[in-house]
Amino acid sequence: MGPGYYQQPPRGRRVWPWLFGGLVLIVFLAIGGFAVFVHRLGNNIEESSKYAVVVTSKDVSTGGNVSLTATNDQSGGTITCRIFANGKQISEQATGPLASARCSGDVGLLPAR
Repeated sequence: MGPGYYQQPPRGRRVWPWLFGGLVLIVFLAIGGFAVFVHRLGNNIEESSKYAVVVTSKDVSTGGNVSLTATNDQSGGTITCRIFANGKQISEQATGPLASARCSGDVGLLPAR
């Protein structure tokens, strides 16, 4: 075999279609997994927001300024802080997830029951 002789590479299977197909499959599975994750997260938030829990603090006799703080966790929904004096609401604040509702008011000027 002298100069100028060209030897063709052996014919075999092409690799790039398999690599491309594998990459497409990985992307497809990643998108599907993300969609399932978002769907489940949305269902969990929706389920937890269906429930409302009312917590009433102990009745106290006091005068002057009164303050109350309520803190919400990451489970969703809103939290509301309300202060009543002699059956009359004097303060209210509502916030969302991972927040605190702080309300205060002066109860010293309200008439006694």
